[in-house]
Amino acid sequence: MQERIKKEINNILYNKHNKLNFLPIDCYQKALKARYALDKEPSEEYDLIRDFLLIEENKEPGFSRFGVKFQYLKKEFSKRIKNYKFDKTTLEVMNILSSFSKNSSMVGGSVRDIILKKKPKDFDFVTDINYDRIKNIFKEHDFQVKEVGKQFLVVIVSKNGMDYEIANFRKDGTYKDGRRPESVKIGTIFDDAKRRDFTINAIYYNLLSKEIIDPNLEGVFDIENKILKFIGNPEDRIKEDYLRVIRFYRFISKTKFTPDKRSLKEVRRNFEDAQKKVSSERFRNEIERIIGLERL
Repeated sequence: MQERIKKEINNILYNKHNKLNFLPIDCYQKALKARYALDKEPSEEYDLIRDFLLIEENKEPGFSRFGVKFQYLKKEFSKRIKNYKFDKTTLEVMNILSSFSKNSSMVGGSVRDIILKKKPKDFDFVTDINYDRIKNIFKEHDFQVKEVGKQFLVVIVSKNGMDYEIANFRKDGTYKDGRRPESVKIGTIFDDAKRRDFTINAIYYNLLSKEIIDPNLEGVFDIENKILKFIGNPEDRIKEDYLRVIRFYRFISKTKFTPDKRSLKEVRRNFEDAQKKVSSERFRNEIERIIGLERL
């Protein structure tokens, strides 16, 4: 979104046919002050600059047409999830998590699928509740608890034949093997969102406020526009886990979204490396999921 706003500001302040580099942030601040000093009235560039500065501070935009559209989509998508008919066990998990932390959220495929008016296959949650406390809380509510590994800050809780992944908000360390981080530690929702693969998989639904949170400020637009895009730099996301190359194709097949050109370019460029670095079993599993064999 930030790049989109930059382009709009440059198109307004300068001849859009000239191929100029984007202005540095201090120029936007100066332009904002100059505009305000001239007429002290809201204008298109005034609102765009204000939104740009908000995004620089990791805050949500809301002044320009892009910001207003973002807020509208958030509200509409939140309604879809709030009105979704969750089963009894899933509701119990959601109520437990929201009772112990105001930051507990649903995240990933379940959020994406409900927004797209599809039935989720599973439900994943993130929270800032202490890892050991999570285990104890769910045991007290007669759930079976399986530790995926405390070093990964993930547990699986099960009840009535349903499994739920519950993780802490995480920040990954460095990646060296093209598959998993060397370390994982407690992070913020912004850290957690940046470590995920695609923008459409990094949308959170706060269980207490019942509102959508899109820390990368891209996911809601990409779902609305049906675009599949890596978070941030596509090459970085791929080198963190080369399986994301084949996952990119699987998601294109599953969602019928349009591939982001920059993302597709990196997928194609890294395809050979992915074949070398990803185990044949993991690669085969993704291919089988593309053609539906995982159900057999």
